Amino acid sequence: MFGRKTSTTSLISVLAALLIVPAAARAMENMPPPFLFDVYYGDTRIGHHNVTFEHDGSDLIARVDIALTLKLGFITLYEYSHKIRETVRNGQLVALEASADDNGTKKWLKARLDGGKLQIEGTGGRFSAPPDLLPTTYWRPETPKQSRLLDTQEGTIIDVSIRPVVRKRIETPEGEKEATVYAVRGDREFDLLYDDLYKWLGVHFRFLGGDVDYRPVPPPRRQATAE
Repeated sequence: MFGRKTSTTSLISVLAALLIVPAAARAMENMPPPFLFDVYYGDTRIGHHNVTFEHDGSDLIARVDIALTLKLGFITLYEYSHKIRETVRNGQLVALEASADDNGTKKWLKARLDGGKLQIEGTGGRFSAPPDLLPTTYWRPETPKQSRLLDTQEGTIIDVSIRPVVRKRIETPEGEKEATVYAVRGDREFDLLYDDLYKWLGVHFRFLGGDVDYRPVPPPRRQATAE
């Protein structure tokens, strides 16, 4: 019959579109919001630490961008940059690439899931690790429950004790929130902040005799920074 082929093709196209739209909607629903922080040394802003997300098929890609510059007047005391591409599939870390410039010292790391283990190589050497090892990107809500982490700067596994120590109220893009401060001690010493749903809210540590604090970017700047 005349028109049968055209009608069938049109019907297939419509059905395909109906399937694609819900899939795209589900992907957006599963997309975490970005984590955007201004980094302060005392009362001076010294840079940013941003984590943004995108989808590659069913994989979730987290991109980390850190840039810090500490100055004394016109003299640069310290510079740091760090970029990470973390690939997560069904909640499982399957690949990670990282590069860092720690005040002129270059460091790198690559990890991939293969044979049921994370195969890791980089500045810290080449070795295998358990598949459930989390990297030090901190956005994963499981982070405060870990006793070992993959250091994305040094390329080594660090042993840590993470325990809640105090509650405090902080300003966030969504308004003032109650946060729990988790003390991370062991091979590294710093504090992580999460809300009651384990959403990452900040970092605190000591450096060169001063305090470094992460402050969530407020709403007016949050959109501009993300773009």
